[in-house]
Amino acid sequence: MRHLSPLPYLLFGVLFGMLTGSTALAQRSITGRVTDTAGEPLIGVNLYVPSTESGTVTDYDGNFELTVPGPGAKLRVTYTGMRPLELTVGNRNRIDIVLREAASLLD
Repeated sequence: MRHLSPLPYLLFGVLFGMLTGSTALAQRSITGRVTDTAGEPLIGVNLYVPSTESGTVTDYDGNFELTVPGPGAKLRVTYTGMRPLELTVGNRNRIDIVLREAASLLD
């Protein structure tokens, strides 16, 4: 009976662990609040990361929490009647956003 060397399986396990572990470590949670220019919270604002399936909507107080893949992630913010916004998350853990009216879209 021939015995297979465990080395290829060990190398595969280490490589797989490094790849999946680094991806999991890069992901993090951000929080924030979305308001209008008067400081009023906006309910139901869409926030999402285009390169992933990660997205959420703001609650009654305009607050949100979202998992992003890392500091280079782009965050898109959309709400009916407001100008859409795209920003880079960077190293921030909290992002407070002020949306401005899109007057031309309302006409």
